[in-house]
Amino acid sequence: MGAVGWRPVYWIFSVLGLLWAAVWTSWYRNSPEEHPSVGPQELEEIREGSPTLTRSDHVPWKAILKSRNVWALCGMYSGYTFGLYFYLTWLPTYLQEGRGISVAEIGFYAAVPWVTASACNLIGGVLTDWMTRRLPAMCGLLGAALFLTIAALAENTTLGIAALALSFGSADLILAVCWATCLDVGREHAGTVSGTMNSLGQIGGAIAPILFGYLVETYGSWQLPLLIAAGYYVISALLWLLIDPEQSVVGS
Repeated sequence: MGAVGWRPVYWIFSVLGLLWAAVWTSWYRNSPEEHPSVGPQELEEIREGSPTLTRSDHVPWKAILKSRNVWALCGMYSGYTFGLYFYLTWLPTYLQEGRGISVAEIGFYAAVPWVTASACNLIGGVLTDWMTRRLPAMCGLLGAALFLTIAALAENTTLGIAALALSFGSADLILAVCWATCLDVGREHAGTVSGTMNSLGQIGGAIAPILFGYLVETYGSWQLPLLIAAGYYVISALLWLLIDPEQSVVGS
């Protein structure tokens, strides 16, 4: 924006999106058998290491909607999206108004939490393979709450932004766990369970931008909305006590 203004940025990003879509379309396939780079030996190894998956056209909505696991997953995920939408909508404004970062520097400081979250997303996948579902999920959400509290209360700008990035990173540790748990409890209906968690979980994301704006305008401080988001993270962590990845929505 500093170099070309804000309008050309939309055109630049549009072109980048189209280029990425072209690369993805040429490379991605629905199954290993369809991909030209997968040889016979690799295909055999994939088949030997993969569980047998079944597909069902019947969706047991009654069982899904009665499942404590599903409702706990939805509530838990809404806490994640509540925090996420602060970064999606209010982060640049917060950095400028709450931390005094200049417009020229906002791009760098706004990118730091996202880079941290991307790295932690990958780490979360590794931890999900090594540990039980609850441990990395609860640790990630509680860590997100702790670091966000530090970010809200810290007077030092560097410490505040670092804590903000670590909070977002800790929150993103849980993504692999969340989606893997949907596979665990959904089994042949994993797509439906995943979609239910993601859809109802967006309620937190829908509320966050409105509530943040209202609280900042009403009270003139960024501390309160950040502390509320930290409290929501704690509630999300506690909801993992109600989630049993071993319990399928349609029974064992």
